Amino acid sequence: MVLLAVLSALAGPPVAPDDPAALQAEAHRIATEMKSYAKDGKSAGVERAYRGLLALGVPVDPELHVLAAMVARDRGDSLTALARLSRVPKGSRAGAEVEAFEANLLENYCYLRVSLKPGAKVETPSFFARDEAAAAQRLAAVVEATGVFVGLVPAGTYVFDGAVFELHGSEARSVMPPTP
Repeated sequence: MVLLAVLSALAGPPVAPDDPAALQAEAHRIATEMKSYAKDGKSAGVERAYRGLLALGVPVDPELHVLAAMVARDRGDSLTALARLSRVPKGSRAGAEVEAFEANLLENYCYLRVSLKPGAKVETPSFFARDEAAAAQRLAAVVEATGVFVGLVPAGTYVFDGAVFELHGSEARSVMPPTP
């Protein structure tokens, strides 16, 4: 408890929203921290820093949106990656990279909604690309834990509790329990 109080005191007061210079200084500090985390391969740090940067409400460098999108994709959350890419202004210097990234997700991934009972078993295709494998593994883990999933998954043949679904890129599908 004492440690928490000391750390809170050392952190200083929160940045005042009516102090643009302080907001920009804090945004710069967080952006530097985020890049450092990315360089060191600390995806949790990148996530935390990115959320902190967004919370400031200041314009964010397009490069940082792309960086955060890559981290989301690498942990299997392709829908969050796509949402982060959508924050990059059109015509920015990251434009070509963003367009290629978005095109890959929109053309090769299926928007999927799953509503089954928790514990449902999911068999996923084998993928060579690490981000595709992460997305498929995330789908299986979330459906088994909660029965519910909304997100993007790579195209392929999936089996949900014994029912086979062929999912194609650029489509939206739902997986529901069979009707009696």
